[in-house]
Amino acid sequence: MRDWYDDLKTATTHLGFHIACRQDTGALLHSAGFVDVCEEIAKIPLCKDTGSKHDEEIAMCFRGEMSDPAGQAYQGMAMQPFTQVLGYTPERVFEVCIFGRRGSLRSDQFVRGVLAAGV
Repeated sequence: MRDWYDDLKTATTHLGFHIACRQDTGALLHSAGFVDVCEEIAKIPLCKDTGSKHDEEIAMCFRGEMSDPAGQAYQGMAMQPFTQVLGYTPERVFEVCIFGRRGSLRSDQFVRGVLAAGV
């Protein structure tokens, strides 16, 4: 899973959009014309041992969505970056999202693709 995230982060950064939390969101919104910008950091609980029933329910729902047996949550996030930057076919993205989440996505083909893309 860590490799999947690292690969997605690499590919999206190459495309010019970042999946990591940005510290300059407020400034970006102001420059786009928003005037009453208020930032609040919201953390998503990922484990059920939070001590709060509400957080446990949120964690359960989040994990349920991300562990969709059809892998659609992962396909949706990965399709454009994996096809445009890493050179995967849509079928390969589907395969990686279904079967590769538990394993490593690293391969010679991936490394060559990243080097060729100049990431």
